Amino acid sequence: TEKVIRLAQPLKGREVNLDGGHRFFQPYHFNDGVGIYSIRRTDLIKTLLDQALKQPTIEVLYQTEMTSMNKLNKTLCLKNLITGAAAQTRASQLVIGADGVFSKVRQHLLLGEMADFELKFFRDVYTEFTLTSDIAPAVPLDRVSFFQGPQFFIVGLPNKNRSITFNVLYPKNHSLAQLTEGVCQLEAFEPHRADIQLQLQTKKPMGIPLVKTNTWYFKNNVVLVGESSHSCAHFLAQGMNSCLEDSDALYELLEKNQFHVSPADLGGYQEERRKQTDTLGTLTESHYAHIKNHMFSISGLGETQLQTLAYRLSGRKLLSPYSKIVNTSSPYASVQRYATAYRRLFASLGGSLASLILGAGIYFRSLCSKQLSHSNSPMVATRRLFWK
Repeated sequence: TEKVIRLAQPLKGREVNLDGGHRFFQPYHFNDGVGIYSIRRTDLIKTLLDQALKQPTIEVLYQTEMTSMNKLNKTLCLKNLITGAAAQTRASQLVIGADGVFSKVRQHLLLGEMADFELKFFRDVYTEFTLTSDIAPAVPLDRVSFFQGPQFFIVGLPNKNRSITFNVLYPKNHSLAQLTEGVCQLEAFEPHRADIQLQLQTKKPMGIPLVKTNTWYFKNNVVLVGESSHSCAHFLAQGMNSCLEDSDALYELLEKNQFHVSPADLGGYQEERRKQTDTLGTLTESHYAHIKNHMFSISGLGETQLQTLAYRLSGRKLLSPYSKIVNTSSPYASVQRYATAYRRLFASLGGSLASLILGAGIYFRSLCSKQLSHSNSPMVATRRLFWK
C-alpha cells in the first residue's frame, strides 16, 4: 500500500473552469487535506506484478493466451504467442477469470448456461491527450480539472510525474476535426495547439464498455472477478476499486475455507458483490448525467456551494453522495439509499431556491469581474467561492 501511495498523485478536489476564465474550486470536503489519490493504471499493474513475482508459489506466463477452457474438469489450453507452439493443457483446483471486459473465461463459463449477459457501450466516446506541467498554473496539479466545450467536456487528471492526462468525452457522431478544433479554442489549451492536434489525430476514439452478467461462477470450478463479471463507466473513479474489492472478498472466502470452496460459497460471493456492482453502475450513469448537464451551470455551481456549506455547518458529517462514494468505504448500495435521503433533505430545505440565489450571486460576481478587467481600475483579488 505504501508503495502505491508513493506512486499516486494526491488530489484535494475538483476545479470547474467556465467561459471567460472563471474557476470554481470544489473541495472533496471529506477533510481539509487529501481527497483522493490518482494513479496511472500501468504503474499500479507493474507494482502488483512486481509483488506477485516475489511469491514462490506464483508462476507468470508472458505472451500466452488461453485458447479454450473445459469448465467441467477445470483445465485450460494455453498457447505461446511468440513461438506459436501447440497449446499446452493446464489443470487447476479453481479457475479465476480476471481477464477483463472481453473475457474468454466468461465466454466458456456461460457456454450452455441459462445466464443473462449484457455487453453494451456508453452513449458517448472518449479520447485523450497528455501535456507536461508547463501548462500550469492554467491547470493546477493538486486537483481534477473540468473544462466545457461545445458538445464535449474535458477531465484533467494530474500524474505523479507532473504531467496531466486529459480525457475528452463527446458524442459518437462528433467528428474528430470538430473536436480537435473545439479543444484548441479553449483558453487553457490554445498555446498547445500543435501538440494536441498531433495526439488527437493519431489516436482512435475509445468506447466505454459496460458489462453485466448474473452468473459469476460455475459449480466450484470457475469464478469471475473484476471487469470479466462487471464494468462501469469511469466517472466515479471506482472501476478499478470495485475490481480490487472483488479480489479482496474472494481471497477472504478462499482463505477462510483453506482454498476449498463449495458452490454455495461462490454463490454467496456472487450475491454480495453483485449488490454493490449493480448499484455502482446506476450511480455512475447518474453522476455522468450530472457532470454533463448540470455541473457547468450557474444553478449547479450554487447547489454545490450550498452542499459545502451544509457539510461545514453539520460538523463535517453531512457528506455529499459523491464524497461518500470516493472518500469512504461505505458499500455502494448503502450510498444509493443515502443519496436518496440526501436529495430529499435538500428538497425540504428549499435547496433548489437557495441554489438559484447562490447561483445568481456567482453570475453577478462574474459580470463584475469582467467589468473590472475592462476598466482602468486596478484588479481587485477576489476570494475563492469554494474555500478549503
